[in-house]
Formats: sequence, C-alpha cells, structure tokens
Amino acid sequence: MEAYKVLIAVISITALSSFTHGAPSYGTASTAEVLINYVIPRRVESAIQEMKNVHQLIKSTKYIQDSLVKMPNLNAQSCSSTQELKDNLAIAYKKLLDFRSPLYMAFSYEEKQGHAHLAAIIKDTSYYLNGSIGVMQRLMTERQFPVPSVQSHSSEADLNQFCREYLQALVNNDLISLVITNDVVKIYRNYLIFYTLTAVNVEISNCISFK
Repeated sequence: MEAYKVLIAVISITALSSFTHGAPSYGTASTAEVLINYVIPRRVESAIQEMKNVHQLIKSTKYIQDSLVKMPNLNAQSCSSTQELKDNLAIAYKKLLDFRSPLYMAFSYEEKQGHAHLAAIIKDTSYYLNGSIGVMQRLMTERQFPVPSVQSHSSEADLNQFCREYLQALVNNDLISLVITNDVVKIYRNYLIFYTLTAVNVEISNCISFK
C-alpha cells in the first residue's frame, strides 16, 4: 500500500509541472490529497532535519526544538465534517496561502547564507505548496465555489519581531542562554515556519475529503 502511495506521489509530481502551465487533465482531487498528505510533509521533514544539520541553534536548543508556539496571524478557521465541502476547501486554501510568503522568506535567507541543500528543499516545498494552492483553486472554480480573495499573513518585519520577543522571553526566564542577533532571529523564524507548517498540514488533511 505504501509503495502504491509513493508511486501515485511520483506521478502527481510529474503531472503537477504540466498542471501549473495550464494542462486541462491535471489538478484533480487525488493530486491535492497526495501533495498535502505525502509530498509536502516529506519536504517539511527534510527541511527541519537539514536545519538541524546546518544551524547549531536549532540542533542544540531543546526549548526551540520542542517549541509550542506557532506563527502568529494564521487563519484560525477549522475544518469540520459538518461543514460543506466548499467551506472546507476555502479554509484549506487560505491556510496554505498563509505560508506562501514565509517560505520565500526562509528560502531567501538560507540561499544568501550559502546553505544550498537547505535552500533547494525549501524551494521544492514552496513549489509543491503553490501547486496545492493552484489545484484547490481549480477544484473550487470547477465546482463553482467562491474562491477566497483575502490572504491572512504576517509581514517579514512582524514575524521577525514576534520571534525576537519570544526568544527574549526565553532568555529573560533563564530558559536559554543566547545572544539574540538578527541571524538568530531569522534562523528561529525559519524553523518556526516549518514547525507550524507541519501542524497545519496535518490539520488541512481533514479539509480535503472529496468523497
């Protein structure tokens, strides 16, 4: 069964490239499910592991690895089996949109730092995230569901400030010993983006039942 899912994922990845250029035969419900349930989570897991490999801050600080905070200003709506498909699809769509800009922030920083492998993983994650957004937009359009036009997101400055304040609170409470530089803030910010995406990806997997 697992081998079958992996095969489907590979086929979907290949198909997605054509879909994003307007091919009419792609963008199916099964493509969205594979991307959200298998492809994106594996990229996120790889990114988190690579961050631990290249950033001592993430590798050595337990309070950061086990962080319970999540990115601020995310869409707070939740999917429910009692809601209509159009509502659940709209929620999943908006939750994925929350990560479009943050992933670009993370990619830009890691690329500038010369972490080529990590930057490549983040770029792949962003590619499949955008593909998922495109698939769901097409599914809503085909079903004549309204496509949400408002994106909830934090600016880079807001997200950096949130991370700086959180790290400073840990230092003030003697939970970590750390000099909070701009680089430290951005490293933690990037980890927080993927940590939060892990949780959100699990959540939205419940939004995309098309049966």
